[in-house]
Amino acid sequence: MKTYDVSRMKRRCQFGVYGDSGEINPNTGAPIQQFVPQFSLWFGEYSQTINQQITLTGDNLTDTKMIVVRHNEQVNQQQLVKIDGTLYRV
Repeated sequence: MKTYDVSRMKRRCQFGVYGDSGEINPNTGAPIQQFVPQFSLWFGEYSQTINQQITLTGDNLTDTKMIVVRHNEQVNQQQLVKIDGTLYRV
């Protein structure tokens, strides 16, 4: 991954968690659960090789996207990432 050109990181994404939005459902009085952004980063898209695509075929993964961000210790596997209104698991 050392050869990835950082000038290709031209888009923004938001990292966050699924939790209380601070709003209350007026019908039930329960807190509304939704995506809560924590921070945003610049990212670039990464294309998979044919070998990587074949390897992932057996995993039943759909709607996957590979992105590249600069190293950031805040990013972890318990988070979600929001790209163009779509949520993905990290």
